[in-house]
Amino acid sequence: MKRRISTILLLFFFCITMIIPFQALAATTFPDIKGHWARDYINQLCDQGYIKGYPDGSFKPDRNMSKAEFTSALITCLGVTADDSTGVYFSDISHHWAKAFINEAAKRGILVPSEYPNGLQPDYSIKRSEACAMLVRAMGKSPGKGIPTFKDQDNLEKSIYCGYIKTACDLGIMSGFPDGNFKPFSYMTRA
Repeated sequence: MKRRISTILLLFFFCITMIIPFQALAATTFPDIKGHWARDYINQLCDQGYIKGYPDGSFKPDRNMSKAEFTSALITCLGVTADDSTGVYFSDISHHWAKAFINEAAKRGILVPSEYPNGLQPDYSIKRSEACAMLVRAMGKSPGKGIPTFKDQDNLEKSIYCGYIKTACDLGIMSGFPDGNFKPFSYMTRA
């Protein structure tokens, strides 16, 4: 029970770092996050080993996060050792650096191969709606019924992840933008 609560808390803090704007007071570890709203969150998660910067010493907080980066960070936050490098869940990851993380996520039902009939495309950016589905599944929750209330209701209705967006919003792990839209087809940034 303690492990489950810890896992849920880790997921919650992981989500907060990507969604809630907050100006923090911690020392800047990466030169490109000075003054960034997510600076403290980035430093905290890096210090705990959940996320990493780039070899050039930067973090690139406003760069889109790839599916591989998101999946590896999520699996790491769960405290899971990703060791499934032999599974064949996606045809396009055979030599990818995140293969074990992606396979682990697929094995646990966090990533669903049938949702990616043309391959995962792990280096492509992850959409906010996809991230909702992965986070909700990682928490062992089900998609909600109905459509969350946002100005871009039409876009939410078009998303296959609408129920997951509803659950993620109901749980407070994802939120919309200040303009009242959720933007399910927009990409997540590293921040």
